[in-house]
Amino acid sequence: MESALVTGDVATGIAFADAVVAMTTALLDELDLHPCSDPEWDAELISTLRVYRNGAFVFRNLPTIDARLDRDTEAVCMAILEQGHDHLRALVGQSSPTKPGGSSRPETTDSCGEPLEATRSMRTTPRVNPP
Repeated sequence: MESALVTGDVATGIAFADAVVAMTTALLDELDLHPCSDPEWDAELISTLRVYRNGAFVFRNLPTIDARLDRDTEAVCMAILEQGHDHLRALVGQSSPTKPGGSSRPETTDSCGEPLEATRSMRTTPRVNPP
């Protein structure tokens, strides 16, 4: 979306904005429904997803806005996307191998209490449906 704002290619940007809205909404829904979610630990992820989604909403409205407001709205959209980048940087910084709350002890289980090794292998092992 940022490059579309710079180049003026709103049509391509809208396609990306639609995808961002769909993806972030699906992820936020999954986080809400996850049985082992931890709102305190997930707060930065949720903030990141919401800010990017808000930027996508603003971007999708660009073609419907009066030409006089386009520059201001584009500036707002860029500022929202930059705020999303700030949240993303904070999220990446938060995902150190330590427990939430600053413990220096390495994290050994996921939020559901499953060993991290089991969780990692589930992500890398293809699922096979029984016949």
